[in-house]
Amino acid sequence: MKTWLFLLFLPVLAFAETSFQTVKVADGSIAECKGPVDAFIHKRGAYRLEAESPVIKGDWAIFDVKLTFLACKESQGSWGFQVVSPFSMLNYSLFAEEVQVETLDAFLTLTREEAFLTSMSWSPESHRVAVGLSDLMSSDEKALYETGAELELSVDFQLEKDLRFSSKSGIVSDERAVYGAYRRHFSLKK
Repeated sequence: MKTWLFLLFLPVLAFAETSFQTVKVADGSIAECKGPVDAFIHKRGAYRLEAESPVIKGDWAIFDVKLTFLACKESQGSWGFQVVSPFSMLNYSLFAEEVQVETLDAFLTLTREEAFLTSMSWSPESHRVAVGLSDLMSSDEKALYETGAELELSVDFQLEKDLRFSSKSGIVSDERAVYGAYRRHFSLKK
């Protein structure tokens, strides 16, 4: 009998809400920060994104977005991600050479089903992204929306950074790092 009760509650346990944080890094994977190897792997930094369902204003869907920029660091004997400024200098060592990673610019790109919607230069002051409804929805979805039907949509948010790597020996290298995307599902109804 106890076995059957456990099996009955197993699906409930499987779908119970758990508290966890997803952190994305430059190769699109989910990041961990457990030691110096992870700090080196994530030398470009990492980020976490929160986006509310859009608010519709006229012909625009406006997303409130919160980006948290992170660096894998040791503090008081334990490793973990620490919140850093979006444009803070990151450092790592490579063969006894100290390398600095400077963020020159950061961009937030929105796509839907791999189609480009918009891209904006990110600044700590800007937390809203506007997308035209005609870009967000197909013509069939727009027609359904106009009739008052509720639509289930999703948008991918992806961070890109222009980075400069420099060392005391004078080596300088620039690159664009494209980080993993977050998919935000939401409902829209007129």
